[in-house]
Amino acid sequence: MRTHTTVHHIIRSSFGRLTRAEQQLANALTSHYPMSALGSITTIAEQAGVSTPTVVRMVRKLGFKGFPDFQAHIHEELESTLSNPIAKHDRWANDAPDAHILNRFAEATIANFRETLSGIRTSDFDRARDLLGDQHNQVYIVGGRITKVTGRLLPR
Repeated sequence: MRTHTTVHHIIRSSFGRLTRAEQQLANALTSHYPMSALGSITTIAEQAGVSTPTVVRMVRKLGFKGFPDFQAHIHEELESTLSNPIAKHDRWANDAPDAHILNRFAEATIANFRETLSGIRTSDFDRARDLLGDQHNQVYIVGGRITKVTGRLLPR
């Protein structure tokens, strides 16, 4: 599996060689990627209107060993995305003095982010992911001048 290629890209680039049911599944997975691909195999199959064997066949056709391998790659993408700002900071921080405002701001931001994440149970995060990924649920976002952007990112 190519490490720098996203699962979303693999699905889209393989679309032409998928069966009709697999294309239906591919559309469901990519419509709200990555959240739509993080549920159980049964949930994903039900939401796409296909069978669980179709899910297994498609992920193998895409080059994954099976469904757990497919989801492991998505988790790696998400982990890379979340850790990437910290890794970027580590690369440029050495060139600026510790007292520089850029380093102080970055350190404060990273500390706040780590503190926020430490207060979230993974089971709560997974439940929120499942609820947000379910197209039958209504999502209401309340925010202000800055946080309203989050609401605009969610599909309607």
